[in-house]
Amino acid sequence: MIIISNLELIKNNYEEVNCYSYCFSFCLSAICISSNYHKRTPYQRSKRIRCTYSSGSPLINNSHSVIGQLRGSNLSCTYLTGTSKFGKFSVSWTGNGNSDYRRRLNYWLNPNGYNIQSLSGLNPYGVSGPSYIIQSTPSGVYSINNLPSIYTVSWSLSDSYYNQNCLQQNYPSQNQCTITRSSSYNMMNATLTAEIKYNGVTIQTLTKTGIYAYNDFWGQYTSDNLSGTINYTHIFYVKPGYTTVVTSPNFIGATVTYDSNGTTPSYFYLEPTTWKLYFTMPTNNNGTPVIINVNDGCGNYYQLYAMPQAYLYLEITNGEDEINITLHEEGDDSSESLALDQPWSVEICNAASGVVMATRSSTDRSVSIPTSAWPKGVYVVKATVGKTELTEKVVVK
Repeated sequence: MIIISNLELIKNNYEEVNCYSYCFSFCLSAICISSNYHKRTPYQRSKRIRCTYSSGSPLINNSHSVIGQLRGSNLSCTYLTGTSKFGKFSVSWTGNGNSDYRRRLNYWLNPNGYNIQSLSGLNPYGVSGPSYIIQSTPSGVYSINNLPSIYTVSWSLSDSYYNQNCLQQNYPSQNQCTITRSSSYNMMNATLTAEIKYNGVTIQTLTKTGIYAYNDFWGQYTSDNLSGTINYTHIFYVKPGYTTVVTSPNFIGATVTYDSNGTTPSYFYLEPTTWKLYFTMPTNNNGTPVIINVNDGCGNYYQLYAMPQAYLYLEITNGEDEINITLHEEGDDSSESLALDQPWSVEICNAASGVVMATRSSTDRSVSIPTSAWPKGVYVVKATVGKTELTEKVVVK
């Protein structure tokens, strides 16, 4: 803390301070300490302190505030009864009338000219509070560590919906804030910003990144060329024989295991500091999912089902005025109209000219596209499922 005041703790520009003792072991903040000979003694006019002779070292009072700086000393290990001279901080603040602004402390420490009598340092303050707000924790409280009461804090969220509807300033206490989880809107990877102010002027800005608020398990995954979001269904598709990576804030402080009722993964590892789960589904899985048990840090339990992604292929039949395109998975029953877990798209273009003739998007296994107006020739059919692309050719007569 820096003290700017007219308190006469040190008179005039400097005051002589007696130093008496044995040769110093070391000195700290104008208070000498020795494990063998000295005790830590605060500054008192009637009780002189021991001090070192490094010019510029601070003189600190009982409140741990700087009130002066060492100007000079004739102490040494052979001359123990000398004096040290401390400059008065309030004089150094204005430079004792010096016309050179570089010799005035207020130019460097108070460039905006605030009438502040004392000021605490702001580091190492930080924003404290939970990273995610889910089922059993419907709200989260955030605050600034060890912030003195002379300051105020203004809070904001990068998520506009939560900033407007779910953020409470100065609750439950002054300079704190509360984020309440919405029942209809999820907040993902938001940043909470705290503006620390003195007399309405922002003097420092702190942030906390990676804040999530949602009602169930949420995560993202990649598995070779497959990727997507894991939501309330807890079902996702992975590529057997490849390492799958699941990233979720639900893994913070969680216990994550695989269930013996499902396929046993050949590799399974949780990296809690990055919220990532790594596992590999074996190619010999009999179509059985890897079942993942998640006991998160808030007392919630989830089961995730990593389903094996089957081999995909296209079946194209060419009718008189249309073509029918059916997407098959290895081992499925083509006589049934099965629904997919994600949409797939079809694009057909003229092989000679490259002109796109038709596009379709569907969650059904089959799509029919009329061709009566098309010129005769060869056409390229491209189907896209996630990141998987299937290409076939068809002749329109």
